Amino acid sequence: MIDDALSIEELMKEVSETIRSHVDLYLIGGGAMMCLGSKSYTKDLDVVVYSEDEYDAILSALDDLGFERDRPTEGMNRANLSEILKRGEYRIDLFAKSICGKLQLSDTMMARASTRFESDDVCLHSCSAEDVFLLKSITEREGDVDDCNRLLLFSPRFDWDAFIEELEVQMEFGDAVWVTYVVERLMVLGINSRFPDVFNSVSMIEEEYLKNWAIRKNNPIYR
Repeated sequence: MIDDALSIEELMKEVSETIRSHVDLYLIGGGAMMCLGSKSYTKDLDVVVYSEDEYDAILSALDDLGFERDRPTEGMNRANLSEILKRGEYRIDLFAKSICGKLQLSDTMMARASTRFESDDVCLHSCSAEDVFLLKSITEREGDVDDCNRLLLFSPRFDWDAFIEELEVQMEFGDAVWVTYVVERLMVLGINSRFPDVFNSVSMIEEEYLKNWAIRKNNPIYR
């Protein structure tokens, strides 16, 4: 359990003193919410890097710092599955560009992120409330629904346009069946009644996806 943002900074200082090449790290999930002030603690740090070289560099540094890998990864595709590392209070879920096998660390995500720690070799950024909300609309971890509500509650300037734009960006990266999960989550959160225009826009994106999926499956109803 990490309940102090300063402990994240202390870890980054350790990494900076150990790592052998420059890396840009992106927090998404509970760690990003701590930086945004919408959560006071997190069970793990979801850390995303853009390239395989950065992945190898941060993984090597964490090994040197005494982190233990929590599951075997030989033969796994690192772009789709996270490496889980633990040391004391810290648990890090490390991703190489692909987040939980669904979202991609996009250029637009990186542009919206805020820098939280910077040294010669390490830059730590936290993803925006909108991008964390999108991830938590897809995943089914314990507390994700509450986290979505907290992101809205503590983000009075939550940018729904940015959320929808990023959703459309992510749809271009491949099979996006997860868009149906987003619609379901928005309904659970009552977005369909609180922000009907937002919900209708996302529903139209889902409808277009399902239509194209049906065409690909040679469903005569859409011919």
